[in-house]
Amino acid sequence: MIIPQHYQNLDVLHENTLPVRSYYVPASSPQGALVHDREVSDRFQLLSGTWKFKYFDSIYDVQDEFFARDFVAGAFGEIPVPGVWQNHGFDGHQ
Repeated sequence: MIIPQHYQNLDVLHENTLPVRSYYVPASSPQGALVHDREVSDRFQLLSGTWKFKYFDSIYDVQDEFFARDFVAGAFGEIPVPGVWQNHGFDGHQ
């Protein structure tokens, strides 16, 4: 058998994973306990929102320098983030 059947062994929860660690949000100055208010930290930024998006069938189809600061993404569509681009008409579901 090439692939282990871990679903049959309740003693196997993880395999080939990093050890658990503490989760924290850094801040540039003491701001008290940010356990429930991580957004208060000046070094925390949510990436949620509406993003410009353009789907290419291949990386070789990309001709524009979309990463340039002065790039105008007028021909791009928009998708909500977090999300799944296939749910918004780009590409197809697998």
